[in-house]
Amino acid sequence: MALIKNYGTDQKMRIMKTIFGWTAGILVLGATLTTHGGLIAAWTLEGNNTLDLTTGINKNGDVTYDPGLVTGTLTGAGNASMGTGGAGVNMLNDPRTTPINSDNLIYAGINTLLTIQLNNVAGLSGFTLTYAAHDTLNGTQGWQWSNNGVDWANPDSSTLSLGSTWSLNTVDFSSASGSTMYFKNTLNSGFGFAAFDNFQVNAVPEPSNYALAAFGLCICFGRRFIRKLARA
Repeated sequence: MALIKNYGTDQKMRIMKTIFGWTAGILVLGATLTTHGGLIAAWTLEGNNTLDLTTGINKNGDVTYDPGLVTGTLTGAGNASMGTGGAGVNMLNDPRTTPINSDNLIYAGINTLLTIQLNNVAGLSGFTLTYAAHDTLNGTQGWQWSNNGVDWANPDSSTLSLGSTWSLNTVDFSSASGSTMYFKNTLNSGFGFAAFDNFQVNAVPEPSNYALAAFGLCICFGRRFIRKLARA
C-alpha cells in the first residue's frame, strides 16, 4: 500500500473504495459457496440384521456423497434389533431416487443408546441430522454430540417426534466441530417400541476456507490495480 502515498486524496479514496468493494464482493461469494453443502452419510438399513447393530453398520454405498472421503458407522446398544415391530415398513427420508420400503431399527427399553460416528470430517461444519421415527407408546429421545466420544454437548436445536405415525426428525449440530464426530441418542421407548429409519447427515465447508481465499484475492487484485495507476 506504500504506492498509495504518491496519489492525491481523491485517488486514494477511489483506490480504497475499489479494494473494499472487491473484498465485500468476494466475501459474499464465499458465503454463498459455503451454503453448497451436501449429504456426507446416510443409513437406510436395508440388508442389516440385529448383530450388525453391535459391530456397527457402515454408511450406505448406494448413495452419492459430498464429500466422498467421510466414513461412518451406526451402532445400537441395549434392547435394539432390526425389524418392523408395530411401526411397519417405512420410506420417509430415504435419500435415494427410488425409495425402498424396508425393516427399521427397533428399540424397546429405558436409557438405550443409538450412536453415529463420522470420520474424516475436518473442514466441515453446520452438521444436520435427519431421520424418520415412529413410536407405539409415548417414548422419549435426546441427542448429544462429541468430538472425542467422552465429553458430550447438547445440539443447537432439535425437532423430535415419536408419534403413532412415521415423522421427520431434525437435529441441528451447528456448534459441532472436529476431525471425528459422534452423535448419540439416549432413548426411552416407554412401554412400547420406538422405531428409526433412513438417517441422513448433511454438512457444509467451513467459512474460514473461503474467507482466506477472499483475502488473498483482494491483496492480489489490489496490488495490480495500484501498479496500473502508477503506470498511468
